[in-house]
Amino acid sequence: MIAEKEITLEDYIITIYRLEKLEGIAKTTLIARELLVKPATVSKVIEHLELRGLAKRIKYKGVMLTRKGKKLAKEIIRKHRVLEVFLHEHLGFDWIESHYLAHHLEHIPSIVAERIFQRFIRERKFCPHGNPLNDIENKSKTTSLFDGIPGKMYKIIRIKSELRFILREIANVKLRLGEIVQLLKKGETVKLKKLSDGGVIEISLETAKALCVEEVNA
Repeated sequence: MIAEKEITLEDYIITIYRLEKLEGIAKTTLIARELLVKPATVSKVIEHLELRGLAKRIKYKGVMLTRKGKKLAKEIIRKHRVLEVFLHEHLGFDWIESHYLAHHLEHIPSIVAERIFQRFIRERKFCPHGNPLNDIENKSKTTSLFDGIPGKMYKIIRIKSELRFILREIANVKLRLGEIVQLLKKGETVKLKKLSDGGVIEISLETAKALCVEEVNA
């Protein structure tokens, strides 16, 4: 079995990877927020990652993974997404439950995840959050809600990064894939109107960046 210390390091690697995709760099405060630890703890773990050649600190900015770190992160995220689909499609867990459970199971050997993929879900292309199973980098150009224009309407097609603090916020305001929203205002938060029920909600800037959308004609 994988040691507890290795699991902790993998959790940090995945978090840094996801924050890089969201913000361009992983800030210590956001790593701490995601993993529910103190910033001082984050600094100590990052030292270990640096010693292993998995990450590097950018002075006054944050942390980035090295090529070696990114390779490991993509391997773990691949397993995570496969497990999410299995948990969602075959065991009946919803999209948020499947994420939390996959987080605990993603440290299994890759051969197990690949066997699950081949036997149960090989026809599936996306995880429950709209992210591709076979293209972890997903370099296709998509628009985030953060970059949207106030007054226009958008359909939510993907939740990139899948950070837990973002998924919690999305669940709390009852957003879902396929939801059509009108972007009302951008400032310290982003204000939206849900066309499904007319409700007006506010989300953080991080969550708005994570929501990949396509414009919908009125």
